[in-house]
Amino acid sequence: MFPKVGTLLACLVLVVPLLSGAQEQVLSHSTYAELMQIRKLMDADANRAALSRLRTLKDSNTARAYELAVIQQHLGYAHLALDETHEAIAAFQGGLEAHILPERVSQTLNYLLAQLYIQNEDYRGAVGYLEIWFSIEGQAKPEAHVLAAHAYYSLERYPEAVRHLKQALAKADSPQASWYQLLAATYRVQQRFTELELLLHEAITRYPGNATFWYALADLYLRQHHEGRALSTLMLAYRQGVIKPRDLPRVARLYVHLGIPEKAARLIEDWQQQGLMPLTYDNLMLLAQGWLVAREPNRAIEVLEKGSRLTRNGAPNLLMAKLYFNQQRWSDASQQLRRALQKGGLDDPAEARFLLALATFHDGESALASTILNGLRDDAGWGEQADAWLRHINMQKKNNVPSSHPINEIFDQGGL
Repeated sequence: MFPKVGTLLACLVLVVPLLSGAQEQVLSHSTYAELMQIRKLMDADANRAALSRLRTLKDSNTARAYELAVIQQHLGYAHLALDETHEAIAAFQGGLEAHILPERVSQTLNYLLAQLYIQNEDYRGAVGYLEIWFSIEGQAKPEAHVLAAHAYYSLERYPEAVRHLKQALAKADSPQASWYQLLAATYRVQQRFTELELLLHEAITRYPGNATFWYALADLYLRQHHEGRALSTLMLAYRQGVIKPRDLPRVARLYVHLGIPEKAARLIEDWQQQGLMPLTYDNLMLLAQGWLVAREPNRAIEVLEKGSRLTRNGAPNLLMAKLYFNQQRWSDASQQLRRALQKGGLDDPAEARFLLALATFHDGESALASTILNGLRDDAGWGEQADAWLRHINMQKKNNVPSSHPINEIFDQGGL
């Protein structure tokens, strides 16, 4: 976040023997000589020894405010080299309090203190020093504006964050992608979507291989209910090789959402054949959903069968059973329902038991169906329907008529 201590010390030594200012801003020969020896210790990473000698020098030097400020400055760098942030902050602040250090040195310390406060997540303290720094600095670099934007964003002072980020982008020959990301986040939280869209297009032009901006633009279109634009954005990113294989399910879901499920399913199959989309349980369930919404139940069943082998959860088996129900394939439905109940993990096991009762009844096993239904009579969700079917089965037995009962399609083909 901030320059290395060695770099800062190099600047420090150049200003220590400042002889061109007022007379009170001159180090005594003895203090200067001692600071040079301390600097050698710090260059050798002997910072504990340097701190000891600096404290001794400070305690023995009570007459000259300028010398004390310079010693405080050295103490700050020594603490900073030891990652003692709080002690470094206190020392640097002590150096600034006398208001006697040269402006260039004070500016360096103001900026450094702002960085340290941000490192400690004290953004209010950071902003205080940054505002002092900007009030003096005539040619602030883009990185300084980004630092300020980060602090303002963290304080939810979004207009100031936007102002600094715009200045950073305008000044930089090669702005960093993270600057665009921070400005995009600031626009998003303010719901400035028109400006956000323009910014994302600019970011994509500058960083066409950065998937973050493509996804952000697609998400923006989805937020605005422009699903077609979102899909076009993702597909363009895919064709340009920006989207990684792990993100392909996101594209497929958009196709399903837009009512193009067969396209989604065929894309998934192509990606799986190319090795771009592994045959995981989640990917197979997504493929099954595509075929299901496309009203291709047999293809959905084929995929669900593969998915059922990859999980101990009975959900895929229950879904296959419902599809078999719609086709009146009672034996196949019964088989899948038994597997679903055996594997477990169902959201509503009573539903599977109720469907098993109906399947066995239509498959000619009225006694077994009655036994299952009797066990469901006290169930809050299925008890009433279980009673109705028990009455129907008993009526058939009494009248000695073939088993029949109207069954509506029980599986909504709109999705899994």
